[in-house]
Amino acid sequence: MNIKSLNIALTFSLFVYGCAAQKIELQPGSSKIAVSTEKPGSNYKYVGALSATHGNGCGAFGSRGNYQDAVAILKNKALNLKADYIRIKRITEPHLRRSNSEFQCFDNEYIISASAYRKISNAEKNSSFKEKVDNLALKLKEIKRLHDEGLISESEYKQMKQKIINKHKLTDK
Repeated sequence: MNIKSLNIALTFSLFVYGCAAQKIELQPGSSKIAVSTEKPGSNYKYVGALSATHGNGCGAFGSRGNYQDAVAILKNKALNLKADYIRIKRITEPHLRRSNSEFQCFDNEYIISASAYRKISNAEKNSSFKEKVDNLALKLKEIKRLHDEGLISESEYKQMKQKIINKHKLTDK
């Protein structure tokens, strides 16, 4: 292969694939955040939507993104939300963009859409349970008041009471 052919091949490669995008550093603490495509357990609470784009531009007129650095961006964003779990929902890898079967460019962006979750603490679980109990008590008091004032019959009171109790299944899990 002669020098001219090598220069042409190198120029074409740079145009199509571009240069590598900047390496993303993890913030202290973000390396502990778990990443998966699976839903988190029931002991996790949704805290927000996340998206990360690593890389930019078209071919040599940009920098090519990658999965590792896009995930690093997600982890840094999740840390700001005090999340400890990321569920990846969608990934768009760098790809050759075509229009009407004609080459347009190599899109360098690596894009990930995700959801951030935080593990629920025992205090939050207890608080949530207490709110359920308080809500149940308020509803039962209200239908008792309606019964005592003669606004609903005994059978209506019993039906409503059972319906409320069934709807508010109290489990401290």
